[in-house]
Parts: sequence; structure tokens; C-alpha cells
Amino acid sequence: MKLTDSKIWLWGLFLSCPLGEEVSDCPIKSIRNKSVKGKFDFIENLPHEEIDKLLQIHSRCLQRREN
Repeated sequence: MKLTDSKIWLWGLFLSCPLGEEVSDCPIKSIRNKSVKGKFDFIENLPHEEIDKLLQIHSRCLQRREN
């Protein structure tokens, strides 16, 4: 896997929500239940556009919940 900053950020989100309790409609929620290999395979096959989309969703959620 070629590591990029985006993949590293997304990998961290795959491990846990930075705010502790994830929201019920979090698109990353189901990925967190995968094995390490499952997460690795998922991120390896995810197009860059989808990685950016998930990071944008996370950023909006984080801003909303912190305010």
C-alpha cells in the first residue's frame, strides 16, 4: 500500500472515533468492525475520491459536534 497523508488519517478513523462515541449515521462505523486485514484491504481498494469524501464527511461531523 502506498501511504499518503489521506490514507493515514483515514486509517486512524477506522480504528476509532476521535470524539469517543460515534454518531449513528457515521459512514465509517461499519468499517471499524472489520479485521485489521479487512480494513487494510478496504483502504487499499478505495479510490482517492472516496477517501477524500470520507475525510470531508468526518471534518464536517467534527466541526458540528465541537460547536
